[in-house]
Amino acid sequence: MSLAEVFGVVENLLVDTEQHRAWHQQAVEAMNASIAHLDSAAEWGSKSAPWKLEAENKETEDKCYSRQIDSRKMFAIAGRLDIKAQTLFDDLWQHVERTQEWNGPTKELRRLEQIAEQTDVIYTKTHKMLTVDSRDTVTVRMWRKVGDSFVQSGVSIDYPPMPPQNGCVRAETYPGMIRLTPVSDAADSCELELLTGMDLKGWLPKALIDQFMGKELLEYIKNIRKHVETLKKSTATANLS
Repeated sequence: MSLAEVFGVVENLLVDTEQHRAWHQQAVEAMNASIAHLDSAAEWGSKSAPWKLEAENKETEDKCYSRQIDSRKMFAIAGRLDIKAQTLFDDLWQHVERTQEWNGPTKELRRLEQIAEQTDVIYTKTHKMLTVDSRDTVTVRMWRKVGDSFVQSGVSIDYPPMPPQNGCVRAETYPGMIRLTPVSDAADSCELELLTGMDLKGWLPKALIDQFMGKELLEYIKNIRKHVETLKKSTATANLS
């Protein structure tokens, strides 16, 4: 049984088991759903759009939007970054373990398993935020080049080798995505779009969950801008050596 073709790519499983095929299929479905949902966000902020303003940072003018999709509340944010799309994508995918060094809410992030050429499984643990205790997730990720954009999607999976850890509540991430697209009139810049949603589990009121997710996205885009500056400096230094 062959794997599904996704945007012109058919992968090969590194370990071919029924379980690995199931995880890969979940990654395929997350990729397809996430692109469709992110494309629907093209009219963010317009009065007729289903996406509504959830939170904003008045200092940076970043805005987080939200909407209900299939009974799940999804959150999205976008911003222009002064770095090439491929440079940032390569860092986010290949050096995922470094995320905890620049994104404050992330306490731990590591790759658990590479299951195909462009699909892997990662473990993430967050610090306690507001009154929300530490959460952890296991996510299957997939990346593709779609047109000029680099896209990376992910969704929670049941992964027996990594059960819920002590001191954490195992959360569930809905199908989400990061899309990086080169800016046509600025070769060294890209547009970042981020779609995410999560069931934090536990006995948390809806208003608190919405507050947490809005704050999380605003914090992420602020942190990634700082990371971009560090990444550009290290790249420039490497090119000089």
